[in-house]
Amino acid sequence: MRIGGAITLFGIALTWLTFRNLERIVMGTRHLSVLLLLGGFLTALGFISGMTVQSGDLIHVISFLVIIGPGIIAYALSTGNLVNPTLRLLLQFGLVLSSLIRVGRHSDITKEIIQIGSLLSVILLMNSLFSLKFIGNDVKTLLKLSSWLIVIFSWMRFGLIDYRGLSRAIIFSVYLTSIVLWVAAAYITYLAVSVIPTTGILDKSDQEGF
Repeated sequence: MRIGGAITLFGIALTWLTFRNLERIVMGTRHLSVLLLLGGFLTALGFISGMTVQSGDLIHVISFLVIIGPGIIAYALSTGNLVNPTLRLLLQFGLVLSSLIRVGRHSDITKEIIQIGSLLSVILLMNSLFSLKFIGNDVKTLLKLSSWLIVIFSWMRFGLIDYRGLSRAIIFSVYLTSIVLWVAAAYITYLAVSVIPTTGILDKSDQEGF
């Protein structure tokens, strides 16, 4: 998962840079991007701790912080009118959360809470890019696919404990494909935002929540 974790951090950074630039162009403030950075940091903490932390007391503290991460991201995106509770988003959240029913015989509940918090944060960040009015349908398709693959992975990830070889590789490939699609969409969006000052692609309606 280390490769996937590194790519995930890159996706978080690209998403944050996109909204930081948008905020500077449209609003002239950094309130939203600071909150996204904080939420993204807590999300990254979840991925890093899952790979490195073994101390029982420390992992409980980290689990609490990672739970806060999606809340901070959701608050930041809602104040910027970027993510509305669409049926797709609610369904994705419900499916990811419901994967916890498999925790009992598979893994430690605290570590699974950290995983769930991180996955929910990533889904929120994916949907935040989807909500931008000026991105094309091709980018939106990438974001839809990536978010649904995260949902699928949330149920398949327990197989990383049970299986080896090809089966394990297939499960990991679902996550990796999701993150690569997200990073591709985030990079395209970041490039589009970078040329806004010269192209003026944002009209007045776009600026009401980007």
